[in-house]
Amino acid sequence: MIDYVIKRIDGRLEIVNDNTVTIIDQALMGYLNHLANQSLRKIDTILKLTRKRIGCSQKVPIYIHSKLLLMQYYPLRAKTSLLINYFAIAQIIYDKEDNFTIYFKSGASLKMEDQLRIIKQIKMVKKIIDSLDSNVLK
Repeated sequence: MIDYVIKRIDGRLEIVNDNTVTIIDQALMGYLNHLANQSLRKIDTILKLTRKRIGCSQKVPIYIHSKLLLMQYYPLRAKTSLLINYFAIAQIIYDKEDNFTIYFKSGASLKMEDQLRIIKQIKMVKKIIDSLDSNVLK
């Protein structure tokens, strides 16, 4: 299971899958389309439908399939980007500062800043999951 994906400043992708790091030389949108094609969809279609359903236009989470829902911690088109798989998260620990640590089911972890950013992403994820549960978003 993918834990998270980082688009590095050099354009390469760092993919952490079951706590194993793989670096590939591929565009992020191309990689996301590859993942989406496995579910017979395109990433642009997923983003457009999700924006419409949850009423948000920026940094919407990307639902690929039942084990992959990517939260956009940093935007897709930024020089560096971070996508976190919501379904791979075991626990998030917040501290008194603005820092937090995400622990993944695989044993990987990420230490981050800006708690508000992750809280907003989780709220959007819950809207998507609610939509999926009510068979509104397909």
